[in-house]
Amino acid sequence: MGTDGACNVPVLSIGSRVQCDGHIATVKYIGQVTGTKGEWLGVEWDDPSRGKHDGSHNQSRYFITSHPTSGSFVRLGKISTGISVSDAIHEKYSQPIDVASQEAMFVRGVRGSTKAVEFVGADKIRKQQSKLNLLKTAVLDHMSVSYVSPDSLLEKHMPDITELDLSANLFTSWEMVSMATVQLKNLRILNVSNNALNLPPDDMSLIRCFSQVTSLTMNRMRYTWEQVLYLMPMFPHLEQLYISFNDITTLSDPGNSMASLQSLVLEGNPLTGWSESVLPLGDLPCLTELNLNSTGLTEISFPGRDRKTTLFEHLKVLYLSNNEIGSWRDVSALDRLQSLQELTFHSNALSRIVNQVALYDEIVCRVAGLQLLNRSREDRQGAEIVYVKKYGRDWLAAGGRRESKTNNPSAEFLLDHPRYEELIASEVWSP
Repeated sequence: MGTDGACNVPVLSIGSRVQCDGHIATVKYIGQVTGTKGEWLGVEWDDPSRGKHDGSHNQSRYFITSHPTSGSFVRLGKISTGISVSDAIHEKYSQPIDVASQEAMFVRGVRGSTKAVEFVGADKIRKQQSKLNLLKTAVLDHMSVSYVSPDSLLEKHMPDITELDLSANLFTSWEMVSMATVQLKNLRILNVSNNALNLPPDDMSLIRCFSQVTSLTMNRMRYTWEQVLYLMPMFPHLEQLYISFNDITTLSDPGNSMASLQSLVLEGNPLTGWSESVLPLGDLPCLTELNLNSTGLTEISFPGRDRKTTLFEHLKVLYLSNNEIGSWRDVSALDRLQSLQELTFHSNALSRIVNQVALYDEIVCRVAGLQLLNRSREDRQGAEIVYVKKYGRDWLAAGGRRESKTNNPSAEFLLDHPRYEELIASEVWSP
């Protein structure tokens, strides 16, 4: 989408994002349609169910869509190209007193004279209008925002904003978003989810506009991992990154581009596998929280044979719910993480074959450092006693013995129960 250079108002063009009847679409065609009069816009809706076709009409193709029913033709008068960020803030956070309210501030006397009276709530509204400069959080999602006016209104009148939510709007470029963020010197939290933002031609040219941001949300933007990495130099101090429901499959080592990252959310991405999509993150020096919910993972493993892995050295919180992990060996592999304290493990393949109480107890026994499992605490010692007794006969059958001279459990048993001998040695229980 181009802009009018004088005021940054979007000029309608191929690729423009528009709003129509509460739905967002991308302009794919502008022109005539055979058999009709006047000019049409060919659009592809973000919600495919909103459309009717794939860009074809009466056997003539006008544009191409990514879904067979996401295309439509609409008249120019039906769409909106959006409003500015400052207008959206005023619309949402400044509540002007309407005419009826103003008239209610006066009463007519018996002789026709008028007398001013205090309208209940009016003073509060006036104060709110006069204190936009104290606004800390601006949530402007779903407001058809598409541009930033070049009058520095944000910097002059709203300098204290620390959190800006621009999700589900009509932005098409990071350059336009940067015109807002560069004015907000105290901005720390930025959400641009559900916008179709093209990558900037130079990933370093906008660094001054985003260097203050420590938390970035880019959900549902159809980005690949390579595109995410391309953007990272613009955010040198990033601590939290939310990139759920994108097109991320295989990950590569981010190197130094995520050196300060503490929390990463990859939920809903179709990851290829643990080795290809998770292990490349293992050397992030500050990562303490990783969300891998609903990513299609089927296994967990770490290279090497050391009792503890050197990967994910500081990882404390791990989310693995809604996946297809179905082996106890995979659960036991988590015990190799040096710092893991909290795990969520709802709705995995194991959940379908083991009742919830037994699942909880066994995970607690297999991962020694857990303090919270599925956000709750239980009796670890009681669970470990049950675990030792449950697998005692298997241990004996595999060559396990209480006497160290004769103790020789099979490698297969130790793969299935890597903590079993540790539990036996640390307590006085007999299997």
